[in-house]
Amino acid sequence: MDDSVLSGLRFGLWYSSYLMTEVQRHFLGWDSQFIPTASKWLLENYLDGGLGSADRLLILVSGQAVANRLQSEFINVASKDGRAVELPRIVTTSQFFKLLIPEDIRVADLQSTVLATVVALKELPQNAIQKIVGKRLVNEDDFLEWVQFAAKVLETINVATGGGLSIDSTTWPRSDRLELTITPVAIDRFSVLQEVQNRTQELLLLDNVSMFDVEQIALIKANSKIKLGITSNVVVVGGSDLSSVTTKLLTRLISEGIQVDSLIRAPESEKNGFDTFGCIDTKYWKSAKIDIEEENIVVAGSPSSQSAEVVRALSELDSQITSEQITIASTDEKLIPILKCHIQGHGIRGRFSGGMPVLQTPEALLLLEIASFISTQSYASYASIARHPEIVRLLSIKEKTLANLSEYSATVVPTRISDSKWFIPTKYRNRIDGLFELHKGMFGLLGESIAKNNELNSITECATAIRELLLTVYGGEELDRSSSKLKALQRIFGVLDSLESISDQFCSKIDGVHLADVIRLMLRELDQVTISELPDPIAIDIVGWLEGMASDSPHLLVVGMSSDLAGRSTSDAYFPDSLLDALGLETMDRRMARDAHAMIAMQNSRSNNGSIKWIVGRKNTEGDPLSPSPLLMRCEEPISLAKRSGDLVLSFDKEQPVVPPQFANLKIGTGLQIPKPSEYKTEPLTRLRVT
Repeated sequence: MDDSVLSGLRFGLWYSSYLMTEVQRHFLGWDSQFIPTASKWLLENYLDGGLGSADRLLILVSGQAVANRLQSEFINVASKDGRAVELPRIVTTSQFFKLLIPEDIRVADLQSTVLATVVALKELPQNAIQKIVGKRLVNEDDFLEWVQFAAKVLETINVATGGGLSIDSTTWPRSDRLELTITPVAIDRFSVLQEVQNRTQELLLLDNVSMFDVEQIALIKANSKIKLGITSNVVVVGGSDLSSVTTKLLTRLISEGIQVDSLIRAPESEKNGFDTFGCIDTKYWKSAKIDIEEENIVVAGSPSSQSAEVVRALSELDSQITSEQITIASTDEKLIPILKCHIQGHGIRGRFSGGMPVLQTPEALLLLEIASFISTQSYASYASIARHPEIVRLLSIKEKTLANLSEYSATVVPTRISDSKWFIPTKYRNRIDGLFELHKGMFGLLGESIAKNNELNSITECATAIRELLLTVYGGEELDRSSSKLKALQRIFGVLDSLESISDQFCSKIDGVHLADVIRLMLRELDQVTISELPDPIAIDIVGWLEGMASDSPHLLVVGMSSDLAGRSTSDAYFPDSLLDALGLETMDRRMARDAHAMIAMQNSRSNNGSIKWIVGRKNTEGDPLSPSPLLMRCEEPISLAKRSGDLVLSFDKEQPVVPPQFANLKIGTGLQIPKPSEYKTEPLTRLRVT
């Protein structure tokens, strides 16, 4: 064989080996929609017999919204071509880790981890606790305060884990910047946090489960066990904001022979703005110019004014544009219900993709009032429960009884409802129809819960009592599978299942708790849980900022755009921003860089086909003033910057609130006509008394 041919073969083998040790970056541009372009690339290279196959492929995305959109795109393309497609596994970063954790390791749920952390904290001496919380002591008997304390500790541990670091500061990579930043007090604090984490892990292992943070750090170590299965290829789709622990896991996979591709939302001309994995380079995007046309920026004051601008922007769109081509993104999710209210008042359907929070459902609100009543027996909670639709149905409460209850409260002004007697003034005895029956029914329903709350019980006993109470209220109903009530109850009973599954060995280490505190613990667990709204083909999707960044609708309205766009800073007493920067963890600058890249991509992808409107809010839902996002000040020319700075300042004195049409006063008839004074002849005044 010719030497040149042999050299070529050797080079080919070497180059193939080289490619397997590097992430292959693919720049998909930003002149077109990113998700459809990414799905086309995947179909051409993997899912149609290209470089791999669906069962060997793992797709890593930034969030569940992107995963759903990508999956829908695969199905739509296959449907148009009249063929089937083998759907690959599409996972978020947290799912990515859980998928690779060996099968013989069970990960503890968040609730069990919090409770184990409570036990670990209570075992610490006071001087150690003071290193974490300062001189203010935690109330020994306040269970919920300990839960909140434990959640804060876990949040701090999670910050370190997100950077691929242990909470043990002695294991951190040393540098001059770190030595100048971290203080002896901080070192002692992290030492205590490490002790808490170790003890929490020991307690969880009693139940044969492990902390998720511990297993994340274990996976990125070279010699640890990992469940690869038949996976041979990983494709990262739009991973501009991957955490450091995720990129370290990808590095581990590459060393195991897995090929990693990264699909980047930018043209190749911007390659210097991304690292090996396709993550943003903070310095590059921190100073990038953002070219926004002046007519696409609208300044509004209150949330109602912002909503009115959304309606105005929608009215300016071409009548041929359908709802599926429009997305409304809000940088403040508290604004979303107000947005929905306004656009629906103008006959436009809206659907929040994030769904309705479980805590806003009647079922969760009933639990909240029950917790308040059994712990305080206040009149306010009693009256609220008595008016709940399910209690009205269960106890057959009449409208007249509720009217008498309102009159009673106005006359007597009670603060607490006694379970033994009902105080009735002498002059009021003729107007108590139904109140004694109501009192008997309410305490018949909640009397046992009140008695149980007056003593300390185990968490599992309290969970069982809550289950029995809920079954008494809802057990006799037949609910449709699409019912929001059924979905809310499923989430609530899911938390109860978790509490009741705590082993006796672990449960015995937790001090007795009150029933009301366990209810509040359940509601805390449901804080971020939502119920998806039913699909509505003619409704406009309303999303949060992170989902809006990934949206590929041709027409996008972004509402809010205040200076807190990047969200809550991870900086706190444990990890100030300077320490985060020294350790290479996520800082506010990185979030701003992420948002800058997203804004430029959002602009460019709609430059030739579509539109984008930036609606700047100057007040939040609490009425507090807001300042515009500094990202809106990234102008090319100083003159443009000066003009925009002036335009972004809105005088609050000139602002006029806008009421949604469905809440405006109805005009019925023409009413009485007021005669004009000129139609009547009058004698002019010649004298007027001083009085």
